[in-house]
Amino acid sequence: MEVLGSLAILKSNETLPIPWWHRAPLGLLNNTYVYIAIVKSENRPVGDLILSVLDPFKWENMFRIDCFDDDKPGIIKKIFETILPLNIAIAETATVDSGKMHHVTLICEPYGNEKVDIETLRTNLAKIELKNFKVRPFIDQMPEILWHDYAPINYGWVENVQWRKELETLYPNSLSDVDLERAVISADTTNRFIRYVFPKNGALSLNIEHSDTPGALKEITEAIKNSDSNILSSLLRRGGARPKNAILIAVCEPSKGLSIDNHKQMLQQNLEKLNQKIRPKWKIKVGDNLKYLIYPKHPDDFVARVPSELIPHIKTYLKEVEPKKIPVFLSRRFLTGDRRDNIVSTVKEILGKNGYQVIEANPEPGYFITSIIQIASKMWLSKAGIVLVTGSAEQDGFGINLAHEAGFMQGQGKPVMVLVEEDSRESMKKFTNISGLVAPGFANDDNAFDPTHKNSIEAIITKWINTMKNVD
Repeated sequence: MEVLGSLAILKSNETLPIPWWHRAPLGLLNNTYVYIAIVKSENRPVGDLILSVLDPFKWENMFRIDCFDDDKPGIIKKIFETILPLNIAIAETATVDSGKMHHVTLICEPYGNEKVDIETLRTNLAKIELKNFKVRPFIDQMPEILWHDYAPINYGWVENVQWRKELETLYPNSLSDVDLERAVISADTTNRFIRYVFPKNGALSLNIEHSDTPGALKEITEAIKNSDSNILSSLLRRGGARPKNAILIAVCEPSKGLSIDNHKQMLQQNLEKLNQKIRPKWKIKVGDNLKYLIYPKHPDDFVARVPSELIPHIKTYLKEVEPKKIPVFLSRRFLTGDRRDNIVSTVKEILGKNGYQVIEANPEPGYFITSIIQIASKMWLSKAGIVLVTGSAEQDGFGINLAHEAGFMQGQGKPVMVLVEEDSRESMKKFTNISGLVAPGFANDDNAFDPTHKNSIEAIITKWINTMKNVD
């Protein structure tokens, strides 16, 4: 099966993107090491790039095994031990047919110098009397590998692999015929690799919604053909279309040398001739920027992305967060006094025993003040925030810096509570736009430290934590 998408716009460096819908079927998680190879192509100006967890130089000695038997204890163990001494590179097993049968799919590779031929495998599997099994070479026709490398996936990107440089070396005479800034990306779930096909110059991505009726696709593809355009890949889906409609996504490349503008004009002219009976509605694009398609997200979400200059600092501070703890940023004025120290210690203790870790922007060693970058980085990595307001109105308990930090986290959609000592509530009245903040007050006497009191710090924080847990 092929998992397809539209024409992808690539970065101009040596980075390869892997959209989430291609990664998911192949289990390509972050830090997975993959092989990247250029394979020879007979009909294209340049060869294709392939990406796989399986070493392409082992493909010719690998086997695909499919076994079916009654679903019963021990069936998987029996199959696994029968294929020894081959190494199991990929295994997928599932109960099927209403729970009556178990289907095992294995991709096996030689390990070390051990050699196992296909007939020996078939003979050994026949001895365990499976209901049904098939053994065949992993790949029917071995492509010629012109170059390959090995690298990890870094959150949906494979970086610093010199594929452009290698294509320039391998195809000096035909490289100018293709566009290395764009590619058709597909995931081959049968052979377990991702393929990057570079289109000819002038290629475009056509997204056309139309009536889901017989003959509609015939008319659309006829319009594409009349534009002297070849369909490099196409995907038909009902998802995302209006009722009784479907969407065709086609990557079209001109059969003759055309600029993007001229090719778009020819497509536009022929699409305008389509019969309105099929309700055609289309968009023609140069491709999709995969920067925004590497990760899935809820369609109603608006995502605020971490500024690139803060990322190194955030990664450093994340190392300070204990495993399985949820970071909560504590915003406060660094005032001295036994009571204030007790308040801060109590907040940290309550959060700690509930699975949270307090993150504070204390001055770095050797500095008297905290930098804006340090504060912003720690607020970005935190999942929620508590703004602690203590002291009297005269002491300006809720100053401009606390208001800024509260707004910063609230603007990121993070749960924020302004925890106010009752004596300090007056200091908040000069801010007219804090009505949307959760700002409960805790007792300004020893009841603040009594967990059984309704106005204690623990009672208020526990209620806030329970509210967060109940929000999806």
